[in-house]
Amino acid sequence: MKITQTKSQYGLAIDDVMITAKRANNNKRNFLFVSKLLGKHIPIKPNVCQVTGFLLASLIYGETPQTKNWVEYVKSAIDDQAIIHSLEQPYETNERVVVMGFAETATGLGMAVTHAIQGAYFIHTTRERFSDLQSTIVFEEEHSHATTHQCYLTDSKQFEQAEHIILVDDELTTGQSFMNMLFVLQKQTQTKKFTLVTILDWRTEAHKQALAAFCKQTGLDVHVHSLISGEFTITHQKVYQQQEPSILRNKQVQERMISLNILRKRTQKTSYETGQYYCDNGRFGVSYEVLQAQKANYKQAAQKIIEYLDKFGISTNKLLVIGHGEDIFIPNQVANHMKKILSTDIEFKTTTLSPIFCEQTGDYPIHEAHQFYDLEQNTYFFYNKTQIEHTYDAVIFIVERPLAIQLVKNQLTVQL
Repeated sequence: MKITQTKSQYGLAIDDVMITAKRANNNKRNFLFVSKLLGKHIPIKPNVCQVTGFLLASLIYGETPQTKNWVEYVKSAIDDQAIIHSLEQPYETNERVVVMGFAETATGLGMAVTHAIQGAYFIHTTRERFSDLQSTIVFEEEHSHATTHQCYLTDSKQFEQAEHIILVDDELTTGQSFMNMLFVLQKQTQTKKFTLVTILDWRTEAHKQALAAFCKQTGLDVHVHSLISGEFTITHQKVYQQQEPSILRNKQVQERMISLNILRKRTQKTSYETGQYYCDNGRFGVSYEVLQAQKANYKQAAQKIIEYLDKFGISTNKLLVIGHGEDIFIPNQVANHMKKILSTDIEFKTTTLSPIFCEQTGDYPIHEAHQFYDLEQNTYFFYNKTQIEHTYDAVIFIVERPLAIQLVKNQLTVQL
């Protein structure tokens, strides 16, 4: 693959934000851009995701005296109390704003952007299917391993009254998925103003002209902002065939599985079971005010987890907090509070639906793959197990619903 950077909004380089990898067994697209800012596939410092959300919001609402510091933090992730304090100072707007994050990767990033816009309302698309709810929106992402997105916005007036809808994704390749979503949204809402913010924009001039033509046809006012723009050329169409990864099974030691009962839950049905889901992580829609109030719950969860680590005699010098699938921002924020309390080295990542080809060469990011199944029998992947076991004193696996999967030996599973 040949990659060329054509524009950077704040002087960031492509190497600052991502590294390339290969998709496994995918004849639609054989490459993957692995973000260094999201904690999706490789560990990050917990504050990086939220700082990135503020940077994306700044592309819409303008630079602040802190913008340069946010950029430096993205590059270095060196802790700075002034930067942490700046994340309590959101942008103000008179518009009714709805922020929408794209599953799976940008659910956490979308919530981070929402925290940066006072009064905004947040919803993210999801790959979950609920048999007792009607999806507000269904749209397709053709190139993905899991193409169909659902959207369960339970407060329909949020779309009806929205004056500005901000869509959040980590990358924009051709813009086709974005146009698919716009096509659906312009039928569901009276909104004419849409903005997409993304870390990377790879569109060619032809792709941009296609969006311009779509806007002219529909009468929509659409803007696209990215931290970095560039172009890439695929040098071959090889499909990277990978053998089935080893299966991780339900063998978690019961005493290392704890339920804190801190976050609000709601009961929903799937084709497999009736389960408890978070009320306020964005899957059903959540207001800015509720997100702000929920910060106290993150801190409480962090304190409780630290108490359990002490009870089990687990060292806390270097910890990894792992979220599951679409649940990114909440475990990320718990990791943030744990870091504040302990003042030790804490990093964050999640499990993923993405099948990634493994290599043991050079600085390639994915060395080892394991897979497991959730309660709906969806296939999830967990990467670099051996490296993680050797690097961290303990792994805190934060799950939305009971999931007795042993990812690593030194694991504490926590249900919030």
